[in-house]
Amino acid sequence: LPPNAGLLQPIRYLVEGPSIANATDEIAHGMGTGIAAIVANGTHVLGSKALFDSPYRDSVQAPHSRNQNVFIFAGENRMGYATANITATQNSSGQGGRFDGDGEGAIGFFWGPFTDSGEIEDMDRRLPHFVLSRRLEKNGHGWGKFRGGPPYVEIGTACGHTGCFLSSWGSADKLSHNPGLMGGYMGPPNPRVIIEDTNLMQLIREGKDIDLNNYEVVRDQTFVGTYRVEASGQATEHRKEGDLMMYTMGGGGGYGDVLERNPILVASDLKAELITADIAEKIYGVVIDPGSGKVDEAATEARRAAVHRERLAEAKPFREFVDGWLKKRPPENIIKYYGDFPDPRVPGYNKPFWGLYN
Repeated sequence: LPPNAGLLQPIRYLVEGPSIANATDEIAHGMGTGIAAIVANGTHVLGSKALFDSPYRDSVQAPHSRNQNVFIFAGENRMGYATANITATQNSSGQGGRFDGDGEGAIGFFWGPFTDSGEIEDMDRRLPHFVLSRRLEKNGHGWGKFRGGPPYVEIGTACGHTGCFLSSWGSADKLSHNPGLMGGYMGPPNPRVIIEDTNLMQLIREGKDIDLNNYEVVRDQTFVGTYRVEASGQATEHRKEGDLMMYTMGGGGGYGDVLERNPILVASDLKAELITADIAEKIYGVVIDPGSGKVDEAATEARRAAVHRERLAEAKPFREFVDGWLKKRPPENIIKYYGDFPDPRVPGYNKPFWGLYN
């Protein structure tokens, strides 16, 4: 099941309505590509599960990241030309974890899964901003027995005294669209980050060492300035030199149970700054000595056994879970735009959505 549009051809879709995918005239119709991408990722998950016990098992993987967060820059570039465009960092989201290995990092774009993310020097020459940092994002992928691929995260600032204009759009600010597979975690959402009125240029003039790792920059607020973590869809605004603009296209979901990941791979991810120490222990159940960077095998075995016990204590049969789940219901003024709840209703199709057959 390679990531391409051809996988949709043999599938018949039943769309209930009115719903977000079959809206009435009173509902905005501008998210057609977003709906298509959700359907494609959902189909990819179902197809991978169907292929798992087949001769085509080597194609089983979590979907490619489709979390959108597109920055559009406009203004005067360093050569004095008026320009407006996106950067090629758009082409560097993460691949989903695979049944036999980790997803590739910064590999492509949802509709072009193997793409070139371009040269920073070229982007600096033709666009009205400087790319100060482009690196694999820390904690920006789905965890699992085999993790998803992390994306690039770009950090830039406006070019020169005229600054630049920035607008953006996206669809993964709070809810991710990057599902994991076979128990793997979803790739996280990726809102945009703006830091206004920073002391960046002053630090540069003073010759200070600057580590532009977006995770620590946002968590620790390492620069003076006003921090904005917000929805990716924003109106055009002027940005000046020293303002920091950060975005990423999202990492792929993970594959398989996190407690089955080889502890050596977890230690390797920590050393490569793809994860933080708290993720290694809290998510993967791997205890790593902070001095040597080596895995404490006995402590790891005890930690993972404790997590298994916690899981069993909280577990309940599927039917019992669903009985409680179906008692919850979104507000009527919201759910009326998303179709029937809890089971979809389509002419000619009356099977229970939750699979609870008597």
